[in-house]
Formats: sequence, structure tokens, C-alpha cells
Amino acid sequence: MGRVRNSNGTFKSVLETGGVQRIKELLAQGNSLDVISNEFGCSKTTIWRRLHAESIYLNPPVTLPKKELVNLYCQQNKSIREIANIFRCDASTVSRKLQQIGIAIRNHRQSMRLAGDQKKTARCLNHHSNWRGGRNHLPYSPSMRSAHFWIRQHYGKAHRCDLNSGHISTVYDWANISWQYKKERGDWLMLCHSCHYWFDHPEISQEQEKKLSPDTRFAYLEGRRRRNGKETD
Repeated sequence: MGRVRNSNGTFKSVLETGGVQRIKELLAQGNSLDVISNEFGCSKTTIWRRLHAESIYLNPPVTLPKKELVNLYCQQNKSIREIANIFRCDASTVSRKLQQIGIAIRNHRQSMRLAGDQKKTARCLNHHSNWRGGRNHLPYSPSMRSAHFWIRQHYGKAHRCDLNSGHISTVYDWANISWQYKKERGDWLMLCHSCHYWFDHPEISQEQEKKLSPDTRFAYLEGRRRRNGKETD
């Protein structure tokens, strides 16, 4: 495909040749801006600008409703990139529209902090395996950590095993009986780490139960007995 030249050998401009119609034809044939700019001997920006002057857009203008934009960015706390993906446009388009309607753009630090809070909430609600309260047999309780802090603050660190005083350990835990994490002393026991593990252990089969040692079996059965119908399916 040859370039359009003047009689003196120089390239003709898009304006001189009235080449908008030719550009339309080339676009209809599936040619890229690189190919079209090579034919006219100009840059892609010149072609783009000439098309815009004739109100011809390769990508139709995107309409961003103000109400929906405010809802996504300010209330749902979505990022600019997430909003751009929803409207199928560039992130700079969304950013420019937010500034036009007077909404302050979050800086990098605010965005990272917000993203971290959302991930933390998702881990808790989805019972992430790394979250201590996220086991399938435990109910979701946002007050679990505060309840443990309360019992230690009012009654000190656990220092014995209430199920077996003969258990000597370097680590003792406060164990909640009902799994409701009430801030009541009667809802807590001091246990060694081993007894605590089996006190909170989910139900196992009778065959597995028979294989447990006497102390372990006692801690397991005592936990189930004390909860007695308070377990969450």
C-alpha cells in the first residue's frame, strides 16, 4: 500500500487529501492505526486527532453515571481499577471523572490500608485456615479475641490444669466451655495445652475414641459433656 505524495515528492497531509473517507475505508478493512499512519506519512496521533475532529471515535465515549460512581468508590470502597473493569474503560477515565464531580482520590497509603482491611474481613468471614477461630466446628465469633483478653486481664494467666492437677506443663491456656465466649468466669477453665486441644476437639468416631489414652479420652468427653447441646452444627 503506497503513501500519498504531492507532485514534488513530499507526503500529503491527511487534511490536504481530505482523507477522512480513506481512513474510514482502511478501518473498515481492519487496518491498524500504524498501517494507516504509514500510508499518509504521519503519526498515529495525527490520524487520531483528525478522526476526533470529525466526531469519529475508535472507542465510543464511556458514560459514567455520577450516582453509580459515587456508590462504587465511596460506599463499596472499590478501587479505581476495579471500577474501570466494570465500565470497560481506562483507569485514568474513572480518575478524571471522580475529580470532575469533586471526590477526593485515595492516596496509595489509604488504598493499601483499605485493601488490607477487606482481606482481613474476608479471611474471618470465610473461615480462613490460618485464622484461629475459623475451624469448621467453631462458630464465627468476632469477640473471641477480646474475650480471651478479658479473662487474662481479670484473672491473670492460666497456671494449672483444672481437669487433671497432675499435668505439669510450661504452657497453660484459658479454654472456653460453651464456645459462646461469655465474659463470665464460670464459662472458662484453665487447661494444659494437651487437654485444651482435646477439650475443644470436634467429634470423632467411636473407633478413634477407643484408641485415645485415658487422660486424653477424659478431656475429650469432658468437653463434649460440658457443652451438652451447645455445639454449633
